[in-house]
Amino acid sequence: MSKLSTLLVAVRKISSPIPRSQFPEDKIEAIAQLILAVEGLINPLVLRRTSLESFEVISGHLEYYAAVRAREIDLRKGEMINAYVLEGENEEILEQQVELLRFVTNTENNSDSNNDGRLNNLENRLETRFKELQEQQKSLKLDLEKKLTELETRLPERVEPLAAFNQWDGDTLSKKLRKLGINTKQALTITEAIINERPFDSLTAIVDRVKIPRGNKTIKAINERKMLEIIDNW
Repeated sequence: MSKLSTLLVAVRKISSPIPRSQFPEDKIEAIAQLILAVEGLINPLVLRRTSLESFEVISGHLEYYAAVRAREIDLRKGEMINAYVLEGENEEILEQQVELLRFVTNTENNSDSNNDGRLNNLENRLETRFKELQEQQKSLKLDLEKKLTELETRLPERVEPLAAFNQWDGDTLSKKLRKLGINTKQALTITEAIINERPFDSLTAIVDRVKIPRGNKTIKAINERKMLEIIDNW
């Protein structure tokens, strides 16, 4: 049995039973450029001699069409291509090897396809889950905004001190003064004096005009310092 070795075969003498249209042109073009760059194939074609001057591709159909394209681009560099030629006593053994390698390649491709399928499935599940979380977040945000709106409507509307002194009834105003640190008896007295002097155009007017009795004289019901405390704690 002769030792296996590659031969340089003229590309124009080779044919393939598989049409060129079965292979992506971008792949053919890319491999053709690589063939020209190194002037050969890293995986030689496997050919069967069909006559003295012609060969048929057994394995490497894509590479063959890439070699054809390389010859179209550069006739000199692409004229010849390296190949194994099945003939004589080597033919049966080489065909077995080709079939075995073809099986291994197909198995690897199927495995890659399965892995790709699993990855795509995982990506789809993750994308679906991400969208679900986005919808949940949006729903929670809407619920929170709704609850905040409800709370805001329940909160009593803030009334500025001047408006309160001018508008509140005696009971409400008295309670507010007690919360601000004025004792009950004095709060009632001040409230009555405020109601009697209404309306006021400023807080200063309240300080100046609202008086309460103390002994034989009257004093300011709310002095400047107390008014500042009321404003700060309102």
